[in-house]
Amino acid sequence: MAAEHLSDIRKVQPHGPYFIGGGCSGGGVALEISYAGSRAPTERKLTEIWSTELAMDMVGITDKYEDRGGDSLLAASIFARIETTFGVHIPMYSLLDAPNLEQLARQIDRLCQDGG
Repeated sequence: MAAEHLSDIRKVQPHGPYFIGGGCSGGGVALEISYAGSRAPTERKLTEIWSTELAMDMVGITDKYEDRGGDSLLAASIFARIETTFGVHIPMYSLLDAPNLEQLARQIDRLCQDGG
């Protein structure tokens, strides 16, 4: 079943690693198809922040904040840590324009280049 999705996985992350597994819950099958890991320093730091705040071991750069269970209370904590870690202020509504870690990292990098 997961093999059918391998071409989609390779579009996101051509060289792996691939984490493919499944489990049954209430008659439905939960399948984790792909995981895109962080590549750049900002992405790596954001991954650590999101992982800690969302209490998840694995957060990929294409994961959307809301899909990972993020809410406004967690967002406040995450954005406070972003400001402390990167030295830039980024408003919480940025999650509307940049709902995943990769896009948010790009916004942070732009702010850092512009001087915050």
